[in-house]
Amino acid sequence: MRRGVLIGLAALVLALMGLSVIGELWVLPSEIDRVTTTFPETEPHATIALLWGVAAITCCQLLLVMALRLVALGRNESKFRASAFRWARAMVGCLLLLVALIAAAMVLLSVWGYSSPLSFLLGIAGGIALTAAVAIASSRVSRRSERRLLVSPATAH
Repeated sequence: MRRGVLIGLAALVLALMGLSVIGELWVLPSEIDRVTTTFPETEPHATIALLWGVAAITCCQLLLVMALRLVALGRNESKFRASAFRWARAMVGCLLLLVALIAAAMVLLSVWGYSSPLSFLLGIAGGIALTAAVAIASSRVSRRSERRLLVSPATAH
């Protein structure tokens, strides 16, 4: 990959990481405070909401760190081919964890009577679809790269 593209991707990932830290430290607590002030009946669930929000944002931050690692591996394409597959699989695992967190939140909201069953099903379906799309994309990329490794110009006679 070209150097300018790599620098741009790294800057984008770092900017998103900065926004996630701002969201985790300032936006999330102030929004929870605003909701509990407006709707006092949600006060007992404020701690759970804060813990869930921090866990979900941490999953996203892990994804960003893995994406930054993939961008760094893009500088040297031979290393990228060999070690990128582990990072792609780790990203899929982290996405699955995020989907599990979303599912748990949807179940709790339904049990507490704050959401409808339709929103529960749509949230779960969206999370599963996102994870499946990333898994399929990483699988196709890894197969294509493995074929290139098997039939490289150095080994083809």
